[in-house]
Amino acid sequence: MARRVEIEAGAILAAILMAAPAMEGATGGRGAGERPAWRSEIEEQEAVLALFEGRADEPVRQFRARRRMHAEGLGREALMEVLVELDPGDGFRWTVASETGSELIRKRAFRSILEKEAEFRGAETPGGTALTAENYELAADGRESDGLVRLRAVPRRADAGLVDGSFVVTPETADLVRVEGRRVRNPSFWVTRVDVVRHYRRIRGHRVVVRIESVSRIRLFGPVRLTVDFDYEMIDGEELGPREAPASSTFIASGPHP
Repeated sequence: MARRVEIEAGAILAAILMAAPAMEGATGGRGAGERPAWRSEIEEQEAVLALFEGRADEPVRQFRARRRMHAEGLGREALMEVLVELDPGDGFRWTVASETGSELIRKRAFRSILEKEAEFRGAETPGGTALTAENYELAADGRESDGLVRLRAVPRRADAGLVDGSFVVTPETADLVRVEGRRVRNPSFWVTRVDVVRHYRRIRGHRVVVRIESVSRIRLFGPVRLTVDFDYEMIDGEELGPREAPASSTFIASGPHP
């Protein structure tokens, strides 16, 4: 019985974490231009929305990076640092640099994530999960305290890679800063809710995800927390030189969660 519970726990963790790291360069835009003199707050937000909707997708086709993966839940905790590389010719490759903590999480979750990502990269349909108007119904939804503009984002279909939530963008250029929301489809019966925050940054002109945070609620077991930090060494053939510091933030899911 204990062995069966352990196997089920590993499968749950793998399902929760599987899609999280596969989102480098999900969207962006070319981001240039001066901020006009806005006539009103509503007009400003609508103009930012129109600018974002006009953005072309900016998928990253090639990269080399380090990922620091940390998961905690089901009474277990683990950490893994992985060297990952995506190449148009060779596909997605990964090598574990270091690991510690729960063997269950490391074997049945982290490694499963990487194996599934390799499959996903090989069969990926361009634009299928891009953060664009083709995949989301978008509407202006106010301004953050730091001046960033929030866009309400509702998926046009119930694909596992899409989230129901918000895109947070810059007011001047509608450049993506953050995506936050609830995954539109849960990965298994055991998972009742998955809240995700993805942080983006422009590095040498490339828009890439630099941190993913998620809280998944497991039926009967409670929450599982995951963070993935990205440290890029090369993007689309451009060597970055000194290591870029990952984003730093703390994710706290808001509102009532069943």
